[in-house]
Amino acid sequence: MAEDGLIARASAEGDHRCVELSLAEKGKSLFNRALPVFEECTARQFGMLSAAELEAFRAALERISAATCEGGVSA
Repeated sequence: MAEDGLIARASAEGDHRCVELSLAEKGKSLFNRALPVFEECTARQFGMLSAAELEAFRAALERISAATCEGGVSA
């Protein structure tokens, strides 16, 4: 992505072992063009769900994520 001009790399202040990444102007432009497409797709995919269904889905995803990070599933 750096080679394509989408991101910029810089050494982190205080710890030159770390590299900080940020969007370059070309990356910001691409992001700004892609965001409306993403939002439209998301609205189309989840628009038929009620607020309660969306909350249940979010809670299930959080539980799956937590179980994945902890290495197991709780009841």
